[in-house]
Amino acid sequence: MVDTPPLYPLQFDPVYTSRDWGGRGLEALGRQLPGDKSVRYGESLELGSVNNGSLAGRPLDHVIEQYGKTLMGDLESTYSGKFPLLVQFIDAGTRCAVNVQKTHRAWYIVSAKPGAVIYKGFNPQRTLHEIRHAIESNDFDKVEQCLVVTPVKPGDCHFLHGATCNALGAGVVVAQIAMPGEGPLELFGWGQYDPSSDIEHALELAMLPPPDVHQFENRSHIAGMFTTVTRLVTCDQFQIEKIRMSEGYSQEIPYNQPAIWIVLAGRGTIDPATGAETVVFKCGQTMLIPAELGQATVSLDEDTIWLEITFPQVSATPLA
Repeated sequence: MVDTPPLYPLQFDPVYTSRDWGGRGLEALGRQLPGDKSVRYGESLELGSVNNGSLAGRPLDHVIEQYGKTLMGDLESTYSGKFPLLVQFIDAGTRCAVNVQKTHRAWYIVSAKPGAVIYKGFNPQRTLHEIRHAIESNDFDKVEQCLVVTPVKPGDCHFLHGATCNALGAGVVVAQIAMPGEGPLELFGWGQYDPSSDIEHALELAMLPPPDVHQFENRSHIAGMFTTVTRLVTCDQFQIEKIRMSEGYSQEIPYNQPAIWIVLAGRGTIDPATGAETVVFKCGQTMLIPAELGQATVSLDEDTIWLEITFPQVSATPLA
């Protein structure tokens, strides 16, 4: 019988995709982007193959299959061996196409140039006829008038209800948390109108007017002497909190479910208390914290900020 190595916080090799509309914004997080400096990257898929410890080189799906409940907790039987969320960075060097997706997602604004915007649903003052005409006329100004234009700044977090048309404006980098599902349907590419595109299908899917999402973006804030927790987004499928913890502080990790950490600033270590070696983390990394780590402890070498993504349908003790 082959021994199963003790589990520990997993780090990953991001999978980058170059896009004409992309940029180099992830370098600001300390990322060493592959290839020539002229390559513009639009997307980074974060949960690919493990790159640390004894499981290095293993795809996440294989690790889930091997460890089951130890990694996934009570989510194990719910998602049939697949991780239930997609985690990406998206870097819009220029304005992105307007798309519609069936599934919920959230955008945390990592960076944004002055005056940057996102597009978040159709303008309720516009009719379906006006929207269709603007798209088919390839009129940039009229299309923008048909959308809800939302100014953004770093630290904002926006929930995008399924079937809401959306796009990133130029100069915005986001961390995207999304439910897996079918690919997006493109409504408008800010370029030559393509009569073969399935605009009617996308318009049928898109909600007009856009749904009220304030209930999902209802922020709350818990402040302690060394730790601050800000709840950013909560829906049935995922919850996003922003954690700030002071340099030199240590605390047990209280989870009984998997959690994703996206490290936005600082550095520290996690002692898994499972017999595995200590894991070092830093700004720009994404980690998956297993459900069962024993009395694991996080310790900070610097003031550190990370996004913590958990699953509301599974009970958990907040890290505060």
